Amino acid sequence: MLLFFYMGIFCLPIDSFPLFPTDNEYRPISFFFFMGAFFLYLMEGKINFHDIIVVVLCLFIVLHSLFSSFFILDQYSHLIKSFITLTIFIIVSIVSFNCIQFGLEYNREEFLKNLSIVIVFSLLLIFFVGFFQILEIFRLIPRSISNFITFIFSYRTANRLQGVSGEPSWMVRYLSLFGIFTYYFYKGPLKTIILVLTGIYLLLSGSSYGYLVFLISIGVYLVIFKLSFKTFALSVLGMIFIFLTINWVVNTKSDNYTVQRLGKITVILKNPEALFLILESDGSMFQRIMNPVIGFQSGPDSYFLGLGLDGYRYIYSEKILKNYKYATNFETVNRAVKGQIYTTPKSLYSKFYAELGVVVFLLFLVFLFYLFVKIIKVKKINDQYFGFLSLFFSFSIISILNTDSIINHSFIFSMYFISLFSTHLQK
Repeated sequence: MLLFFYMGIFCLPIDSFPLFPTDNEYRPISFFFFMGAFFLYLMEGKINFHDIIVVVLCLFIVLHSLFSSFFILDQYSHLIKSFITLTIFIIVSIVSFNCIQFGLEYNREEFLKNLSIVIVFSLLLIFFVGFFQILEIFRLIPRSISNFITFIFSYRTANRLQGVSGEPSWMVRYLSLFGIFTYYFYKGPLKTIILVLTGIYLLLSGSSYGYLVFLISIGVYLVIFKLSFKTFALSVLGMIFIFLTINWVVNTKSDNYTVQRLGKITVILKNPEALFLILESDGSMFQRIMNPVIGFQSGPDSYFLGLGLDGYRYIYSEKILKNYKYATNFETVNRAVKGQIYTTPKSLYSKFYAELGVVVFLLFLVFLFYLFVKIIKVKKINDQYFGFLSLFFSFSIISILNTDSIINHSFIFSMYFISLFSTHLQK
């Protein structure tokens, strides 16, 4: 079972696999390996209390979705997809919990060693595919060669550095989480090279949202885990330096996509009121910012009970036409309003609030606070592991600001690993 689990972790960055049997944006090939581990687990017949809780929780969400469909939305076409999503969630959750728990209890050091090696090989795959994308960016090879290699792993290409992921910001997430894991647990001879390449690929990703998530994660880590006058002062100086650097880069008048996006962010930081003008002219930024906002605005429409899993799509059109009609000028928004495609809240926090209701949203926040408390307790036991857990936690909770899939395998893995590893250290 552990072998399938390791293969699933190796494949985490391949999150837009072209042969995945759904039309979701998130198409993780790692699910097939988790499913293999799940069947082996069932054959052992060792169902535990955690597994029962996960199944009961998902059954509750099924009933909640049915209730919302019949009594709030009067819409049903999304239900099959919701049930498939919950089935995937059950499989990934049960496998993650049991494999991590078994690995830590059977032989912690061996488990961490093997997991770090798997993660390093996954990073090497990102570097290999990304190398061809970098060559294409600098026009050293034809785009057709780069796209051919990219399409083996992803159904879409951003024509930027994206590694084996669906878009650059997703690649940044894996580079960050895997980089942290490598720094603390990998003991091999390639460690320095791997970390240097990780930093280089982060810089070359060209993802303005990836940069923001990275910087906010570092800020959260410093504020809630390393709070002192020194760290506060260094954080302020660091932010000033970053702001001035971005401002200088933007003033080079480059036509680069990322530079233009950073320029808009700089304008917003200088003059927050400019946000509204930018939202009226930038469809991508509108969806990144306003889709989560619309999710939080939808509370009264479901009496704060939630629209049901994947029910956000039905309220979206109404909110756009009522409050943001100008957004129909953007092709993607217009198609979503017409029902030609479906859209999502773009943030897991907003998704929980809009689709599962205020109670589940608050319970999720309580769960994150519970993990935070467990991490703080580790500080008294092992300062090195505390550093790992606090960084891993910070990046994990910020990474879901701009992604909303409840079957996000990397997030599920992160939450279980943080919980089980911190518990194991306190025994």
